[in-house]
Amino acid sequence: MEKHRHKKPRKPRIKKPFGPLYYFAAVAVECYYRLAYGINIERQATRKIKGPILVLANHQCFLDFMLVAITMLPRRLNFMVSSFYYKTPFMRGLLGVLQTIPKDQFSPDISSIKKSIDCIRGGNALAIFPEGQVTFYGSTTDIDPSIAKLIKKLGATVVGVSIRGHFLCNPKHAQGTGADRHFGKLEVVTDILATSDEIREMSETEIYQRVVKGLSQDDYEWQRQRQVRFRPRRWSCLGLDKVIYYCPSCHEYFTIKSTKEKVYCENCGYTTTLDRYGFFQCPDGSQPVYDTLSNWYQAQRTCLKKDLEQNRVLPVQCSCHLMTTKKGNYGYMDAGKGRMVLDDEGILYEGTRFDENISWRIRYAHSPRLTHNSPTHSIDIPYDRELLSVIPENKRMMIYIIESYNLARQRWEEQREKKLDQA
Repeated sequence: MEKHRHKKPRKPRIKKPFGPLYYFAAVAVECYYRLAYGINIERQATRKIKGPILVLANHQCFLDFMLVAITMLPRRLNFMVSSFYYKTPFMRGLLGVLQTIPKDQFSPDISSIKKSIDCIRGGNALAIFPEGQVTFYGSTTDIDPSIAKLIKKLGATVVGVSIRGHFLCNPKHAQGTGADRHFGKLEVVTDILATSDEIREMSETEIYQRVVKGLSQDDYEWQRQRQVRFRPRRWSCLGLDKVIYYCPSCHEYFTIKSTKEKVYCENCGYTTTLDRYGFFQCPDGSQPVYDTLSNWYQAQRTCLKKDLEQNRVLPVQCSCHLMTTKKGNYGYMDAGKGRMVLDDEGILYEGTRFDENISWRIRYAHSPRLTHNSPTHSIDIPYDRELLSVIPENKRMMIYIIESYNLARQRWEEQREKKLDQA
């Protein structure tokens, strides 16, 4: 009878990022942010933490991963990254050296979960932005409750990284307008959201509530206290009409227009500008209805939700252009044009794709959320392991469609749970 042979423990497939490249880049980035933005990092709460950890951060800017990386030094982080960035051989090779984990955005991805487990079991530090997208109005966006399930499954201590001021320095709506960068102050604060022992005792609901509380951040409320003066002194308003579609004065939709100097309503003439602190002000000296982008955005979202509940929203129809990613190429390429319809079942696209007439539907069950793509000012839709980008001909409808979908999907989820409870 053969003796039982003990198997050697399997080495983790996800290793730490390549040290020399990681540390060189981190030191260079920290020097740049200290010189350009006077960044202040408070990491006392997590300085001596050891063992496998899960790092969660709010997402204010595309470059947030750099701030998280330098904040957690000397730990080397394995970042979870959208699979969109793996399209070119160069980026795929670079991200491979950095040992990142690809993730299909806003869709179930078993492969990324397995790699995350492998990363934590190997004693590494995994970093995730649970919002899944950069905020386009300055405060933390909705966090998918599934993050609590992942935390429970990983069982590692959870570290929260709160980034403050990065949205005001690099607002998403201004990308591509030539006015997408302001120089001011940045702050990063770390905290332990939950230890591994606490996670074992907590429910998923409790974990989720703690994550949401720990990552909630509104740059404008932070700015009210800090009063940071940004350079250049005069803020551009370009791109704001891609985020704001609701006039707070006459309450009309799709009448907001923005130029470099101002944001105004084409219907009633309501006009605001931005001061050097990033707040709205009226040229005539009167008090603006909303003095921050986050307050204005939340107000239009509340109005949209009310209209949805009173059945005044769906269906939404618009003419659009279709773009898609291509293997081996970074970014998007023109694919066709057609008509997009948002109704009670999800999104329907009817039109052309590479000169072929097609019709496909994205149901609420298959896509938890839609997101805004800032370089193209379009709507990203995951479809059959491919990322499609739809650009409404009226670009002022973009955020309206995204929020209508997200709110309608939330209503669909509530109705489904209600039916299951009754059954």
